[in-house]
Amino acid sequence: EGEGEGEGDGEGEGEGEGEGEGDGCGAPVDPDPDRDGDPLLGTFAAPLTVQAAGRTREYYVRLPVDYDTNRAYPVVYLFHGDKNFEQLRSPEAGLTAKLEGRGYFGMEAELGEEAILVYLDGENLHLAGLGCGDGDAQSCFFSWDTGRLPADNPDIQFFLAVQAAVRRDLCIDDDAAFGVGFSGGGFMVNTVACYTREFTALATYEAGFDDGALIDTSVVDFDDCPVGAKPTLAVHSPNDTTVTQALYGDPALAYWADANSCAATFSTSRLHPHCIEQDGCASPTVFCTPECTIDADEDGLCEPGADDGDQHNVWRPEGPTVVAAFLRRFF
Repeated sequence: EGEGEGEGDGEGEGEGEGEGEGDGCGAPVDPDPDRDGDPLLGTFAAPLTVQAAGRTREYYVRLPVDYDTNRAYPVVYLFHGDKNFEQLRSPEAGLTAKLEGRGYFGMEAELGEEAILVYLDGENLHLAGLGCGDGDAQSCFFSWDTGRLPADNPDIQFFLAVQAAVRRDLCIDDDAAFGVGFSGGGFMVNTVACYTREFTALATYEAGFDDGALIDTSVVDFDDCPVGAKPTLAVHSPNDTTVTQALYGDPALAYWADANSCAATFSTSRLHPHCIEQDGCASPTVFCTPECTIDADEDGLCEPGADDGDQHNVWRPEGPTVVAAFLRRFF
C-alpha cells in the first residue's frame, strides 16, 4: 500500500452544540431510587437496565459535570473487550489498576465534559445460547454476538434498546452518535455500524469483522450490509498476535475503504505520526499502527505481563487523544 505525499485533514472545524433532538431534552436528571441516589453527573451511576431479546441487560452512563438539560450532547457508546464486564473489573483479572473500571478507554478525560458516555455490558455468549459446550469453546470467552444477523442478534437488539433509553431520558444530538470498541467490542462496533445507520462515526482498537473465522456458526456477510459511507478510525498494532492485523484488521479497513469510496493511496494524518488517512474518501478513513517494545510499562500498548510482545491492548497514552480528536470532527 503506497503512501501519498500530502497530509490528510486533521481535527474538525468547530465543536458546535446539537439541535435538541433527544426526547429527554428539558427533563431534569434526578437520582433514581433504584440506584441508591447515585447521581449520573461527572461519575458512573450504578448500572441501568433494559430488556433485550428476553434478557435483562446492564449499561452505565456518565454525564458531564455541568450537564445542561437543554443542550443536545453527542453520545459515545463504548464496547469493552471479550470476557464480561465483571471479569474486567475484578481483581482476579489482574488489570484493575490499568482498566480503572469503566475508564479503560480514557474517554472521560478527553470527552467527559463534551459528550455523554455510555458503556454497554456484554455478557458471555454461552449465556445467550451461542456455542460454548456445543463444540465451540471460544464462545465461552466471547462477550459480543458478531455472528448473527440483526433480527436474531441479541447484542444488536441490546444496543438499540440502550440507544432508545438514552434518547428517551437524556438530551442528545441524534446526528452525533459514536461507537468505540476494543477487541471483541471493536468487532461489535463494526457489526452495529455495518448493519445499522446508528453510528455517525466509529473507532476501534485491535478489531475486525467476524466472517466465520471467530465463530464457526457465523452467518454474517458484510457484503450485504445496507450501510454506505461511514467515517472510520481503526487502530491495529502490526505486532498483535491475538487479533492479527493481516487476518482481521486489514480486511475490516478494506471494507470501510470500499464503503467510503476511497482511493488506493494514503496521506499522513495530522492526528498522529503513526496514523495515515486514505485519500479521496467520501467519509474519512484513518488507520493507525502504533508499536511498543516488549518491556513497555502498563501504560504502553503491550498487554501488561506479556512476555511475548503481544500488542493486543488499547493504545496508550496517545490513543484516547487520537480517538477523541477524530470523533470531534463530527460533533
